[in-house]
Amino acid sequence: MSLKLYFHPLASFCWKVLIALYENDTPFEPHIVDLGDERSSTEFKKIWPIGKFPVLHDEARNVTVPESSIIIEYLSHHYPGGTELVPKDPRRAHCRLRAHVEPPAETRAGT
Repeated sequence: MSLKLYFHPLASFCWKVLIALYENDTPFEPHIVDLGDERSSTEFKKIWPIGKFPVLHDEARNVTVPESSIIIEYLSHHYPGGTELVPKDPRRAHCRLRAHVEPPAETRAGT
């Protein structure tokens, strides 16, 4: 299998990528990372030394892609499916910018 996703099922940033993969029926090999387990952590850091997940490794292209939004853009470009994961209309790009810049509602003052 070409795509390997390194993630932890309790990390919400990983859910975003899992939803994208499942939504488009993109085949991938899941690898659950337990940073509390020395062996699991060491194996993962060989792939991504920063040690943050999710990380997607595409064996067919020999590319390692970190961060949920970047992974989704990569999937949209290289493994498109029936669901448009990233808007093609440049006028809608402001939505993607907000996802990277604006803090979640629950972390804003007064909410």
